[in-house]
Amino acid sequence: MEKIEQVKLVIIGDGAVGKTSLLLTVASGKFPTDYYSFNFVDSLCKNYRIEGKEIALGLWDTAGQDDYDRLRPLSYPQTDIFLICFSVDQPESFEKVRSKWVPEIKQYCPNVPYFLVATRTDLRQDPHSSLVLAENDMIPLSKDQGICMADEIRALRYFECSALKNENVDIIFQEAAKIGLETVHQKANEKEEMCYFLI
Repeated sequence: MEKIEQVKLVIIGDGAVGKTSLLLTVASGKFPTDYYSFNFVDSLCKNYRIEGKEIALGLWDTAGQDDYDRLRPLSYPQTDIFLICFSVDQPESFEKVRSKWVPEIKQYCPNVPYFLVATRTDLRQDPHSSLVLAENDMIPLSKDQGICMADEIRALRYFECSALKNENVDIIFQEAAKIGLETVHQKANEKEEMCYFLI
C-alpha cells in the first residue's frame, strides 16, 4: 500500500483577514455561505498528489487576536509550512506581518518556511471598501506592496487570492504541500544524521 505523506500547514495572520474562509474554500472547493467560527485551533485536511506522491495536507487554523498570543504557539510544533495572511483592505494587518507574525515564526519555528498571502483581492474593486479606506486617506494594498513585503521578510513565495471568487486558492495549497513535503524530508534526514552521530 502506498505511503501517504503527512504535511502540517498552519495559517496565521490578524483576525478577520479571511484565514478561515480560505481554508474552508480549499477544503470544500467552494466559498462558505454561512459564518463559521473556528475554535482556538481547528484543523481540516486536503489530499494532493504531487510528483507521484500522495500528500495529506493538514490545514490548521489559528486565532489571530491578541488575546490568543500565549495559546496560539501551542499549535506550532511539527509545522512544516506557514501561510502568513493579510487582507488587501486592512493596512494594519499588512504592517503586522513584519511587526508580529514573522517575529512569532522566528521565535517558535525558525527553520520552517513560510509564504505571504494577500487575501480578499476582490475588495480592490469593491466600491464600499474603497470608500471606507478613502475616509482614512488610504487605498487598497497593491500587488507591488505585497511583493516588496515578501522580499523584505524573505517569504519563500508570494500569492494573492480571493476565497470568495475561488481565485488562486488551490495553487497556494498545492505549492504549500510541495514545499511542506520538502521540509518533512529535511527533518527526517536531520534526524537520521543525528541518530548516526549518536551511534
